[in-house]
Amino acid sequence: MSRSVNKSLKPIVEYLANRIPEITDTNNFQIFLNKIEYDRIENNKTRKLASFRPDPNRCTALYICDDNYYFIESGFPELSDTTDYIGVDNEQVLDLYYLYIAENKIEVKEELDSAYIYDRVFNGDPIQYETLREIYPLISMYKVSCDVDVRSITNEQANSILKKLTLKYICLTYQVQSTDIVKLSKQAIVLFSQISDQKDDYIPIDNVLRSILAYQWQFVFLDLYRCIERLSAIGWVHDYSQYFQTGLSKEEMFNRIKKRGMIYNEGEILDHLFTLLDDDTKMSLASITEIDAASFIYSQRNGIVHYQKTDINHSDTEWDTIIVFLLNAIIQLYSNLSDDINDLGDIEYSRNKTVM
Repeated sequence: MSRSVNKSLKPIVEYLANRIPEITDTNNFQIFLNKIEYDRIENNKTRKLASFRPDPNRCTALYICDDNYYFIESGFPELSDTTDYIGVDNEQVLDLYYLYIAENKIEVKEELDSAYIYDRVFNGDPIQYETLREIYPLISMYKVSCDVDVRSITNEQANSILKKLTLKYICLTYQVQSTDIVKLSKQAIVLFSQISDQKDDYIPIDNVLRSILAYQWQFVFLDLYRCIERLSAIGWVHDYSQYFQTGLSKEEMFNRIKKRGMIYNEGEILDHLFTLLDDDTKMSLASITEIDAASFIYSQRNGIVHYQKTDINHSDTEWDTIIVFLLNAIIQLYSNLSDDINDLGDIEYSRNKTVM
């Protein structure tokens, strides 16, 4: 076996051997590959573009194999074929399966002891796929379509594509298998999915992923709020430009605000941002509050962040209404302010509430 192929797959053997004190030399153990699989690894036709762990027990990865994109995951329910994810039999692309295990440090099934692994793996024969399938949890592979040429894709593009694919995958699993963690409605799941379809990378996808996987409503809320909070500097400049009707460009306005170290009021900025929403969205909270949307959302944020109120009294239905509002707000605001975001870049505030 060539040095590059051996190096690529050796982590699997070494990891399994480390669980068994009797094995001190792993050089005699190799994973069986056919000629096609061997050549793809040897010639770098199968390689990882990005990997991501939504939580410690789950791993998603984006690979290319013979110029096709593959989304691979463990820790989520397996999906039937959809228009977005075409299921692939693992045995058709074993090099992908092996590399995913080796490069992402996938753990074996919790219930397996060292004696079982020793008997099944280190019995003198080349290690087969059937053996690893018994030892590792379900690993699902899907062929996916991407607009980016595999020959020119950057690390940043690959990470963004993978996280959006992960969000879309989570939404698809929730559509066929409801979550017992928080009672997200189908409407909320559809909106999360719409964010995964965004062509630009303006919306902070990490916050959205943390939100949909959160185990309490307050944390679902907070990460979506942070998506809007990141627009505070953009919203401030937008508000000033409209209010003063100045001939300055937004970039010049921003530079003057920054130079003078002006301090902002987050509640007032939120109030301005919400004026950019459509009427249906602005009125969608009327069933659970008599105050305006900006004041209500800001009070919820302060209650959770500053006062550590874990007993904010909302039913699952009311929480879902709030989450649907925030998701609609995120989609509309990032769309309405896309030119400003593009012109001003990723500007934020410092801890003392001045523009950075």
